[in-house]
Amino acid sequence: MSEFPDIERTLGIDLGAHVEQARRVAEKSAEFSARLADMVGRAESPDGRVSLGFSLEKGLTGVRIDPRAMRMGSEELAELIEQLSKEAVADLERQKREAADEVYGEDAQKVKTPLDPAAMQDALRDRTTPSRGSPAMPPRLWTNSARGWASSGENPQSARPSVKR
Repeated sequence: MSEFPDIERTLGIDLGAHVEQARRVAEKSAEFSARLADMVGRAESPDGRVSLGFSLEKGLTGVRIDPRAMRMGSEELAELIEQLSKEAVADLERQKREAADEVYGEDAQKVKTPLDPAAMQDALRDRTTPSRGSPAMPPRLWTNSARGWASSGENPQSARPSVKR
């Protein structure tokens, strides 16, 4: 039996299943974070004379420039390093996507497609709009124990206790 039968019936969802999914995703997120810490995207020039890496923790890392690459003009070498940096970041992003698919598995798609807010609003609207022959839902209860007021259906602004100055 669910802890939220009224909400589940109103919205047409199984909150218990969503809670369990959230727990699984949280556990897997810890594993994913550990894997991210060790990831390094890598790139190398076509001639192999310049290579570098990029990690989330250290940024640009493992830069290696063969002495023969120093014969390039400074602008050309700078452009090559910028291009390789972009490639290393792209490689890191690819690794992250692959790791996410491995770690989250079938939950990966569920995480990408959360509950539909519009469908939930429609379900609530249908539930609160009386149809012919059915009673309307009772008015929402306003409660705020810190302010000392509680009423059924009345404006909470008017139900506040007066303050003497």
